[in-house]
Amino acid sequence: MRYTACTKAEIIWLVEQSHLPVGRNLEKLGIPRATFERWVKQVVALVEHDSHARLKNLTPADVYHGEGEAILAERERIKKHTFTHQRLQHHATTA
Repeated sequence: MRYTACTKAEIIWLVEQSHLPVGRNLEKLGIPRATFERWVKQVVALVEHDSHARLKNLTPADVYHGEGEAILAERERIKKHTFTHQRLQHHATTA
């Protein structure tokens, strides 16, 4: 099964925050340790290479807590409102 970068980051966070040993968590999740270690390297590289831009400027905590979609929707609403306001203001000044 293929996982997105966000899902990999969530799994890493969950495994590392758990009171259980890493190996036991990986066994329960059915993820080989070598795969997990590769993911950790990928996430570290992603963070070092502007992870916010790749994750649509969401923090891993936003994604973990399930707030990512709501944040993106609110940003889109604000962007549309701003564009509409700018367009109306432009029409008012040119009329």
